[in-house]
Amino acid sequence: MKNQIISCLIILFLSFICYSAEEIFSSGNEDPSSFLMISAEMKDLLDREVIPIRGEKRRLDKIVELIFDRSVVGFDYSSVRTYTASETFNNRSGNCLSYTAMFISMARYAGLNAKFQEVADFSDWDMQGDIVIFSSHMNSIVIVGTKFYEVDFQYRSEKKFWNRKIVSDRRAEAHYFNNIGSEALLKGDLSSAGTLLARSAELDGSFSFAWTNLGVLSKRKGEMEKAETFFLKAILLDKHNHTAKYNLAVIYELKGNIKNAENLRNKIKKILSRNPYFHYRQGITAYGNNNYADSILHFKRAIKRDQKQSEFYTKLSAAYYKLGKLEMAEKYLKKGRKYAETDLEKDKFRKKLEYIFIKLKEKK
Repeated sequence: MKNQIISCLIILFLSFICYSAEEIFSSGNEDPSSFLMISAEMKDLLDREVIPIRGEKRRLDKIVELIFDRSVVGFDYSSVRTYTASETFNNRSGNCLSYTAMFISMARYAGLNAKFQEVADFSDWDMQGDIVIFSSHMNSIVIVGTKFYEVDFQYRSEKKFWNRKIVSDRRAEAHYFNNIGSEALLKGDLSSAGTLLARSAELDGSFSFAWTNLGVLSKRKGEMEKAETFFLKAILLDKHNHTAKYNLAVIYELKGNIKNAENLRNKIKKILSRNPYFHYRQGITAYGNNNYADSILHFKRAIKRDQKQSEFYTKLSAAYYKLGKLEMAEKYLKKGRKYAETDLEKDKFRKKLEYIFIKLKEKK
């Protein structure tokens, strides 16, 4: 959702929507008005398959069905690239912001009241060279009568979000320019990055991530005073913008203000340590590096801070399974099953437990 860039050591941290970085770059040649523009092909599909359907909820269901039906449209999720609504439709690929823009443009054409929604408690981290990428999430809300329907295209996400906020189209477009500006920064195209990130800040001056990434860009260009100003502005706009704080600590360190740098870093670490998803993502990283014992420690820390997220138990069980500890794998699957809310989740737990049961019998 939000994309920010942060610099630490000689590392820059970027902030994005659906990407873990503040420095992301794309083509950068899109007309601002094209972000939500619907193409003739999209209209033809909707006129044929959706518009004739009576009832807003049924039209909503049909649009979602079309998006995922590979015989009709069929899309592949990609966290890396950010596209406009029509580009996403044409490419059959995109990140959460891309998908959400495409869906909202289609839903509105079909007469639905669809809005963008920021999800602030979902975040991810990644690394590209000397850039640490921090990303958050965006999805959509469709209002039908007195009911609100959340439409989310991030396949892996089984999380129950609690820190959500409906935002304007202008804010969503600011996210778009922030993302493609960050993508340009990652590619080393500093000129395009500056234009795109400035456009993001112009669209929504209260968008903290844009100012953070402008700070990262300034640091890349060696403009330390300007970078510090941007980071301070980002923090003023959002006191929870830890990406900007971490980048600011880097600036302090480079200027020889080691004490302030360390104090700021320690505060950030203390805050992040309370976030279950910070520990969860550390666990995912360790698991991906085949460090299963370390991943178990991180997943347990996540569970200690939030005991009701079923995916924490799923990953913890998987780590124990990798270590050959089948009894522990079974134990945590049974615990996690209690917090599965959807039929799909419950079915996944049932199948995993059946598999573990068979393995345990073979072991005996």
